[in-house]
Amino acid sequence: MHHNLLLQDALDKLRGRHPEAMIVYADLFGPIMDMVESPGKYGFEEDVLTICCGGPGTLFCGDEGANLCEKPAARLFWDGVHLTEAAYRYIADVWLDSIDSPARESRYQLVR
Repeated sequence: MHHNLLLQDALDKLRGRHPEAMIVYADLFGPIMDMVESPGKYGFEEDVLTICCGGPGTLFCGDEGANLCEKPAARLFWDGVHLTEAAYRYIADVWLDSIDSPARESRYQLVR
C-alpha cells in the first residue's frame, strides 16, 4: 500500500509536468486484496491462499509428485507466485470497466 501511495504521488507530479499526456494508474494490489478478503464473492474456495499447483513441501508445479487441484478457477493462486486465469480475468474486468466507464465510481478506477 505504501508503494502504491508513493507511486500515485510520483504520477501526480509527472502529470503536472506533462498535462498533454494521459497517464493511467492500474491498481493490482487492491483487487487481489479484495479477492483474498472476500473469496466467495469471486467464486474462490475459502482457503484462498492454497495454491493450485505445487506442494506438498518444497515441490514446485511440474515436479514429480506435486499437487494439482481439480478446479483451478476456484483458486486465487496458481503456484504461489502467479494468479490463476480466473483471478487475472477479474482484475482485467475491473481495469477494463474503469476504462470504459471513467465516470463510474470504483475502488479500482484508473486515475488519469
